[in-house]
Amino acid sequence: MNEIIICHCCKLVSVDEDGRLKKQPICWWCISNGGSVERRCGLPHASSAADDKRRRPDERFRTLRHVETVRSYLNLCIRELLTRSERHDQSKLESPEMEMFDIWTNRLRASTYNSPEYLEFRKQLEPILNHHYAHNRHHPEHFKKGIHGMNLIDILEMLVDWKASSMRHNDGNVLKSISINQERFKFSDELKQIMENTAEWIDSQTVFHKANES
Repeated sequence: MNEIIICHCCKLVSVDEDGRLKKQPICWWCISNGGSVERRCGLPHASSAADDKRRRPDERFRTLRHVETVRSYLNLCIRELLTRSERHDQSKLESPEMEMFDIWTNRLRASTYNSPEYLEFRKQLEPILNHHYAHNRHHPEHFKKGIHGMNLIDILEMLVDWKASSMRHNDGNVLKSISINQERFKFSDELKQIMENTAEWIDSQTVFHKANES
């Protein structure tokens, strides 16, 4: 009859008569790291309630460590997003951008996004837009690789910017903007779908704003 190793962490591992492991993924890790094991001949039986109780604190500690780690990284992202929310488009409130946007904001608002009129306005604004892109990483034009050089924080700020910008146009629609910008910035259908899912979630939320005054 083959000998059975009972692991108090992973329950069991079957072995040959000479003691070599037949299976070893998780239990071998437990054994090599000081896990509690015992050897028996015959079929294994379930671990006792006392064994389970002894095992829980260590497992719970690892789970809590994981939860803590995820929380720390999420807080890192949250802090960066809060910083982005405070700094967004601040360059438009300083020279040389301020003077140009003071003139062009209402003209852009009255136009339809990506229409011939809008594209002509953007061409006339090109020098100041290049300055804006150079100082704001939520625009694909900021990167040599375009949108493929951005990270998820950049993309989220960009998407919210598109949403807010669509609210400034008389006939704006963020889902339409996403479709237009997929062709403009050459991003994948997968990223487009993620953006649409996120935009729909944003639309379902109640947010205080005065977009009609912007």
